Amino acid sequence: MPLFIPLSPRSVARAAIIASLLLVAAPLARAEDSEHMVVQYLGNEQGVDQGKKVMLVTVRPYGGRGTVTLSVPNKDDKKVDYNPIDAVANPIKEVKAEQYIEIEVHGGGANKSQRPTLASIKPYKPAEGELVPNVYLFLNSAPHQEAGKTYTGVVLRKLGETITAALPGGGSPDPKMMATLDAVKSQQAVEVTFASKGKIPLISTIDPYAPPEKATVVKTTELEVEGQKADAVELTVKGKPVTAIVTGKMQGKKWVPDSHVAQMVKRLKPDQPIEARLVNEGDKTWLRYFNLEKEEKPGAAAGTSKRSNAKEPAEKKESADKKDSEKKPEKK
Repeated sequence: MPLFIPLSPRSVARAAIIASLLLVAAPLARAEDSEHMVVQYLGNEQGVDQGKKVMLVTVRPYGGRGTVTLSVPNKDDKKVDYNPIDAVANPIKEVKAEQYIEIEVHGGGANKSQRPTLASIKPYKPAEGELVPNVYLFLNSAPHQEAGKTYTGVVLRKLGETITAALPGGGSPDPKMMATLDAVKSQQAVEVTFASKGKIPLISTIDPYAPPEKATVVKTTELEVEGQKADAVELTVKGKPVTAIVTGKMQGKKWVPDSHVAQMVKRLKPDQPIEARLVNEGDKTWLRYFNLEKEEKPGAAAGTSKRSNAKEPAEKKESADKKDSEKKPEKK
């Protein structure tokens, strides 16, 4: 089954560094060590760290829910006065909450009670699609050798983190994927799924990035792929009929669809609106994934009618009282 691999093994170490920032005693890195990473800026305030007045910057690592607060060194480390270094104090004035920034973090040094510090920041503008979980920026591809084996390595980057993945086929890479890579430019966003994890993940699919298209389900069906029956969906896209095959691959002589997509397809109903990621390859259209459009829950209109109905008895009573008053004889 294709996998989404958001981080390389090296980035796991980076994530560990970020996580360790939450623990005062955790940092063991040397003071001169530094790491660069992209995070989401949340805010800053004046606080106290190691008995000194410092700027405290709160960030959120990409893909995480927790937050991390980093201290900013002062210009004169021997003084206790608040005077953060310009490499952070100046650019942070232009950064807004929720914006992504690239940060440089220095190790805490030999003092175990000293946390890593924020050495510099600069704004980071994610490329189109870069915040989508399975989207990366393509950098380059070239033959690689490792442990005596040859493969085509694809270098990808996501929010400042670079990974190298391999095309299937070893020294004779998949020709369709090679054709895709030949047409892709450096720094272009691509959608990637992986067939395996590891130091060098194996790519299952790679396509130029495009947002999902609005579509309406007609019915589920089957089409033939390399002599095998494959799950497919008949759709209406921009008023035109499209039959999309559930993404998958040949394993031996058997066609194996992506199990997650195949299971979701079985739940689809006629006339159901979806957002489908469709990829055209020759005379075939592939359904890489799809999202169900959120249905508008009835309630607002119903609530309005209920509120208006609730007023009816009072209005009727008022009308009845009026009629009764009209019927009462006048006192003489």
